[in-house]
Amino acid sequence: MIPESAEKPGRKPRERKVPNTLLDRLRFEKENQIKGGIYHRLQIDFTYNSNHLEGSTLTHDQTRYIFETNTINTNGTEDT
Repeated sequence: MIPESAEKPGRKPRERKVPNTLLDRLRFEKENQIKGGIYHRLQIDFTYNSNHLEGSTLTHDQTRYIFETNTINTNGTEDT
């Protein structure tokens, strides 16, 4: 148990400002090429859904694989 008289640790100030709005956040992630963020996820989801509407048989994981590796797997081992 932590004693009530214990001093709380201070926080380290942020080095850069985090965007407040969704649009600012998306722009920030795109400009800084942040992987795994909201922008990255939306790119994968929009691409998968657009291709699915056009009749593509790629799975969501295969679409993600293409974005993350910038390659298309032709040997059939990446089926996730």
